[in-house]
Amino acid sequence: WAGGRVKLTPEIPTWELDQARLSAAWADALANNTALVVPLKAEDLKIKPEQLESMRAIVSEFNTKFSSGQVARSKNIKRAAELIDGTILMPGEVFDFNRVVGQRTAARGFHVAGVYVSGRHEFDFGGGICQVSTTLYNAVLLGELKVNARNPHSLPVPYVPLGRDAAVSWPNLDFKFTNDTKSPLAVSAEYRPGQLTFRILGEAKHPHDVSFETKFLGSWDNGVKYETDSSLGYGVERVVDRGGAGRRVRTYRLIKTGDQVVRRDDLGESVYRGGPRIVARNPNAKPPQPKAPAD
Repeated sequence: WAGGRVKLTPEIPTWELDQARLSAAWADALANNTALVVPLKAEDLKIKPEQLESMRAIVSEFNTKFSSGQVARSKNIKRAAELIDGTILMPGEVFDFNRVVGQRTAARGFHVAGVYVSGRHEFDFGGGICQVSTTLYNAVLLGELKVNARNPHSLPVPYVPLGRDAAVSWPNLDFKFTNDTKSPLAVSAEYRPGQLTFRILGEAKHPHDVSFETKFLGSWDNGVKYETDSSLGYGVERVVDRGGAGRRVRTYRLIKTGDQVVRRDDLGESVYRGGPRIVARNPNAKPPQPKAPAD
C-alpha cells in the first residue's frame, strides 16, 4: 500500500541447475569444441500473475497509535512492520509472526526498549513489537480470518481494549493466523511516526460489518511486595515497579449484515495476571537521633 493505492511488484522466478539436461550439454560442448551453455530451469512462481492482479482491494484494516518520542520503541515497531509488509498468503497458508519477524537482536536491527515480563516492566531487545502483532491481530479479526494462536499480555496495554491484544516473545509466545479464504491475500504494513496501520489486501472488501463485545469477568489486587535496599535512609521508600491489578475478560466478535447479527464468535478468555507493586526500603536503617541541647 503506497500513495493511497495497492502497489504490485511481479515475482522474480528462481532459477536452478537442470540436472537432467546437464550431461547432454557437456557432450554437445565437447563434440563441437564450444563453451558449455549451463542448462537452467525456472522454479514455479508462488503466485501467478493473474492472482497477483486480483489483490486490488482492502479486505480489512486497523491502526494503533504510539508515542514517536519513545525512539527505540518506535524503531522496533518500524523494523518489525518492514519485515512483515508485502507478505503474501496463499489459500490455506499460515502466517507465523515469529517466523516472519525472526529473533529480536541488535544484528537484525532491533533496539532495547520496554517490555512486560510476568507482570513487571522490564527492558529487552524488540520492546514494542507486541503493538505490531496486536495491530495485525485486529486487522485479521476484522477480516474474519482464522486465528491459530494468540496470547494476552501479563498487563493490559494502552493501545487496544482488553481482550484485543496479541503478545509475542521469541521463540515461544507467537501469533499465527490462516488464510482460510479461497483467494490469495497480502499483508500490508504502513508505518508513520506515531501510527501503525495494517491492511489485509485481496479481491474485495469484506462484506460484513464487524464489532466486538467484551464481558468483564473479574479483577483482583496483587498487593505490595517489599525489597530491601540498604542504600535508603530511614522512612524512605522507592518504587521499583508499579505493577498492576489482575483482570479477566472474555471477548466476542459480532459479524453483522446491516443491523442483523449473523454470527457471534467466542474469541476466548484473556487473563491479565498483573503483578504486585514492588517497593524498596531499608528496614535496618536507624532513625535520626535528636541533637543534644546546647549548653
